[in-house]
Amino acid sequence: MGICNPSGLQGKHHVLSSIDADILAISETHLSKQARRNLELSFRSMKTRYKHVLAGAPVTPRSTSSDAGHWSGVAFTTSLPCRTLAVDWPPDLYETGRLQFGSFCTPASWVSGAVVYGYPEGKTHAQAFTRTEALLDFALHRLLQQPGPRFLAGDWNFDITALEVSHKLQAEGWIEVQDLYRSKTGADIQMTCKQATRKDFLWLSPDLAMGFQSLVIDQTVFADHAVLVASFAGGVAHMERFPWPCPKPIPWTQTTALVSPVDFDAPADPTQQYALLWSSKESLAQQSLGPAWMPQMKGRGQQLKPKRSVGRLAPIKQGRHSDVQPAFFGFSALHAKQFKQARRLQNYCRWIDNRTVHAAQDMLHGVALWRAILNAPGFAPTFSTGGPSASTFALLTLIASLNFAPTLQLRIRFMMLCLLKFDCLSSGLSKPKPPIAVPSMNMTKIWCSMMWPEHHLLLWRPWSIGLMPP
Repeated sequence: MGICNPSGLQGKHHVLSSIDADILAISETHLSKQARRNLELSFRSMKTRYKHVLAGAPVTPRSTSSDAGHWSGVAFTTSLPCRTLAVDWPPDLYETGRLQFGSFCTPASWVSGAVVYGYPEGKTHAQAFTRTEALLDFALHRLLQQPGPRFLAGDWNFDITALEVSHKLQAEGWIEVQDLYRSKTGADIQMTCKQATRKDFLWLSPDLAMGFQSLVIDQTVFADHAVLVASFAGGVAHMERFPWPCPKPIPWTQTTALVSPVDFDAPADPTQQYALLWSSKESLAQQSLGPAWMPQMKGRGQQLKPKRSVGRLAPIKQGRHSDVQPAFFGFSALHAKQFKQARRLQNYCRWIDNRTVHAAQDMLHGVALWRAILNAPGFAPTFSTGGPSASTFALLTLIASLNFAPTLQLRIRFMMLCLLKFDCLSSGLSKPKPPIAVPSMNMTKIWCSMMWPEHHLLLWRPWSIGLMPP
């Protein structure tokens, strides 16, 4: 993993290709849209190790006769499978072209990180320090929500002691790569900007720092900034997690109390008696709840140690600007499957709207998309048959808008505009914030009708869920 500041990538693709790194975080790229396209073509034509480019927002070209952009821009180049992280960007932050997130599939696990190019001090950038701190605070806040190995890198244009984010990173157990290398070898800290100041950093999360092996600093590749390349051990031993399995909550007010207390007096084993206590209470709760009981509600007092887990769960992709964005970023295969289903439904709504407005005749995409929706994993036993129970757990808001043609035929358009309920609950949100007011509706009736909307829903009664008077 390496970091560099080439002071613009125009005509430097061959120099960049000489850096021996699987992941390279680049600051000050000057990449406009056309310049990024040319960089990718150059990598492909030269058959370099770098197969992918994850660039931030394209910068504005300096002139109409050149594809070189203004003095900004960040990017990742990598030889590994990669994707951008899903981020709820504040207004105008992404457009600065000074921050980008990425996740990379290494042989050990997915490694996530961010590259930040700070604002330089001077007349051209007012409040440079404050704006750089805001960039770093947002990047750190997003990375702390992400599980697994992480890093925060870039040319921040300020000394490490001047930035408040350095203290926050240290409080979270992160360490800068030069400090880590010095603690292992005793090597001196080197200046990275014009061999005079230290402004280029690579911070490592605790689980990523455990695999650190060595560091190479090269002052000769680019004129102004040094190139830092850190090496890490392979394997998955340092990627182990030990979570405690937790059962789902039980509405105890709707259950029956124990008939007699459980005896904890000697010579009874307290551990066994405690397990017996919860087993008895859960059995009574299962009888009281009946069909509302779920197997995941069971297991209190039975787990004596955490479970070992080595996860390789891929992070959710960054969607389009109009797509729903996740608020939960932990390890959960169920959440990932159901959130992908929400995006499929939103994509299907977009296809319905385009076919209605533009009178498109190609039905193949819509049929294939609806088939993917019905056969989506993560719903028991299937999405079409397990819809009502799954919707209570998975889908937070379903907005239906009605339009009537002159023939009085009913046309239903489903628009998925809010997050999954599981996503909001997992992220700690008390309640969702829908973009518009949502009418009260019976979710079971909606899900029972979700077969092929254009055919079956013509017989559906909208007044049965309070959307319109009968």
